[in-house]
Amino acid sequence: PPTTTSPALVAAAQSDAAIRRRTTLAVGMALCNDVLLLLMLVPMLPHLLPAGSSALALSFVFSAKDAAQLLLAPLAGALTLRFGARRTLAASLFAVAAATVAFAEARGLRALLAARALQGAASAALMSGGLTLVAETHPAAERASAIARAQAGLGVGAAIGPVFGGLMLEAAGRRGAFYSAAALVLLNGIAVIAVGRGDPQPARRSNLERRPAAPADVPSSHASRPVRLLVTWSRCVASMASAEN
Repeated sequence: PPTTTSPALVAAAQSDAAIRRRTTLAVGMALCNDVLLLLMLVPMLPHLLPAGSSALALSFVFSAKDAAQLLLAPLAGALTLRFGARRTLAASLFAVAAATVAFAEARGLRALLAARALQGAASAALMSGGLTLVAETHPAAERASAIARAQAGLGVGAAIGPVFGGLMLEAAGRRGAFYSAAALVLLNGIAVIAVGRGDPQPARRSNLERRPAAPADVPSSHASRPVRLLVTWSRCVASMASAEN
């Protein structure tokens, strides 16, 4: 027999779909900003340290963010599981904005290294928090494509990072460039919180979307904590590897 769908359920499903799209966009922006902060430094390297500074010193400054981010990724995964993906992602973005301001004001090799490492430490939860958030807010049938769309932000950041850095260096100087980047990251954090106010209700999703989550996609609530942490860690490493490529 033909079935009818309540207009209220249809409207609720459309609203939830819009929320999921905005969530994916906000996470994609976070991943884009992460890579942008890494690569916008490329055209600025000759201007960071006094003339005659060694190439090794410049390479340390450039790689300090990635090194700190990689080392703290397991801790970021644990924080994501403990406090929730959205709160962890938003807190990470706000911390990255503050660290970026610190880098803009840093002078000298030690200060630059410390501020750059602080950027990496603050951004460690962008991968785990962002991709976990996308997975949590999407049904199993849409999860893979939503994560792929969010990870497209990595490619966008890689493409525009050096260009953004060069243009902002000429227009506003190093301080102005990183203050601009900090503002973008701050707005990104606000967007993550704003989108979260309309998260799909669990009861509503259970009525409309009854497909179970695939264990390989998102660890179930019954999975052991070490297994869930391992999956989060693998996502971080894979995403950062794709950004480097």
